[in-house]
Amino acid sequence: MTETRQNKVRTKPFIILLAALICGLIVFGVWLVTRDSRENLTISAIAESANQTDGYASEALDGLEEDTATLCRGVSGCVEGYASPTVELLRFDSKEGAAEFSSENVGSYQSDWIVVVYTDGSLSDSGRQEVEDLIDSMWKSESARSQFSQKVGRGSLEIGFTGSGAISC
Repeated sequence: MTETRQNKVRTKPFIILLAALICGLIVFGVWLVTRDSRENLTISAIAESANQTDGYASEALDGLEEDTATLCRGVSGCVEGYASPTVELLRFDSKEGAAEFSSENVGSYQSDWIVVVYTDGSLSDSGRQEVEDLIDSMWKSESARSQFSQKVGRGSLEIGFTGSGAISC
């Protein structure tokens, strides 16, 4: 076998390995950008955040205690429930489940997987807005995710393959 042919035989596995590694990185990058980690937000994290703020949100969530067994009993898809004297917070296993529950509870507020049910009329409209803003601020919204994806897609980082098999960034 000639030396040139031996070099081609040796470099072919390297090129295949490099291509597989790059494809793996691309798949990981796509997963990282499209993955929605917001569903992992727990109500206990919201309660901790409320304790570190001032205003209506901290007052409304003051005394928030875990009560999943009671609040989620008979509620399809409910995985976590907390209650305070003024609000109940329920977390669902899907946005669809949260939307269905929210539509059945007039005056409630849905923030993706979490639904806020106002249990008494003592909280003002601005107080309700602060609670909703606090929960929404715990994760970025769909529009923020979309804007981020558009910025990345506009050329902040583009990886491409040329027809000759070379990689361009």
